[in-house]
Amino acid sequence: MKKIFLIVLTVAWMSIIFFLSNSPGEESKADSYGLGMLFCDIFVPDFEELPLDEQIELALKIDHPIRKCAHFFEYFVLGILMARVFEICTKYKYSMKIVFSWIISSLYAISDEVHQVFVPGRHGKIGDILLDSIGALVGVLIVFLFSLLYCMIREKITEGSNKT
Repeated sequence: MKKIFLIVLTVAWMSIIFFLSNSPGEESKADSYGLGMLFCDIFVPDFEELPLDEQIELALKIDHPIRKCAHFFEYFVLGILMARVFEICTKYKYSMKIVFSWIISSLYAISDEVHQVFVPGRHGKIGDILLDSIGALVGVLIVFLFSLLYCMIREKITEGSNKT
C-alpha cells in the first residue's frame, strides 16, 4: 500500500508541475507577481506603507528570483519523491537508485521545458533545465543521505544490543 501511495503521490506532483507549466505566459507572470507582492508584504518591514508604485517596483524586482526558486523547489520535491520510489520499490544497487532517480527527474525537467515551447507566451530554457536538475539532485541526495544515516544509527543500536 505504501508503494502505491508513493507512486501516486509522485505522479500527482508531476501533474502539478505540468499544470503549472501549462499556464500561458501572462497568467504565469501574474501568479509570480502576486507571490512577489505576498513575499514583500510578509518580509519587507512597512511594505504596505510604501506608495503603490514602489510596492509594484519591488515586487517586479523579486519576480525573477521567485521564479527560479520555484523551479528549484518543484524539482527538489520531485527528486525526494522519485528517490523514495526507487528506494522502496526497486532492488537496484544503492548507487543506481540515486542515478536513476536523478536521471528520471532530469528527463522530466527536459520534457517540461519542451512542453513550455508550445504554451503561448512561454519559452523552454536550458538554464531552467539545469536549475531543475540541480533541485532534483539535491532532493535525491538528501533522501539517500538520510537513509544512509538511518542505517548507520540502526546498525549501531543493533551492535549495542547484541553486546549486552
